[in-house]
Order: sequence, then C-alpha cells, then structure tokens
Amino acid sequence: MGSMLIYVDINGPQKPNTISKDIFVMNLRGDNSTFEMYGSRFSVNHLMTVGIWACPNKGSSLNNSAYCGALIQKHGWKIPDDYPWF
Repeated sequence: MGSMLIYVDINGPQKPNTISKDIFVMNLRGDNSTFEMYGSRFSVNHLMTVGIWACPNKGSSLNNSAYCGALIQKHGWKIPDDYPWF
C-alpha cells in the first residue's frame, strides 16, 4: 500500500494560496495508516536543504516546498524566527 499526499489550505480561497505560506502538505501513509506532515521523519537540516521538496531560503523562486509544514512541526508547532517564508 502506498501513501496519499493531502494539501490543506489553512485559510481557504483567500490569498496567497502558496505552498508553505498557507497551503501545507500532509501524508497519509498506507503501511500503518499514519497521518503526518509531509517530511516529518527527516531532520531539520534535510527539510531545509535536500531535494525538490526542501523548504527554501527566503527569496527562493521555488514553490514546491512541501517540507515546510514538517519544519514548523519540528519546532513544536511554532514558526521559528528563521522560517523561510516570513
């Protein structure tokens, strides 16, 4: 059994409608029915730097940063001062 990515827009149709600003990616894992932020099994360094899903640095033109929700989770559900989008 695979997994399913679920995109959650925390403020509905209001702008900015951008991944890692108001849209976050969750993962429903089929192997054990775990529901988690996408990337939550990785280290903070991995979430910030590895692959196309990495939460980019400020000013990045990438818009596929699906790991940013996991980054917030790793910081106790608080947005850290160095969060890339603020």
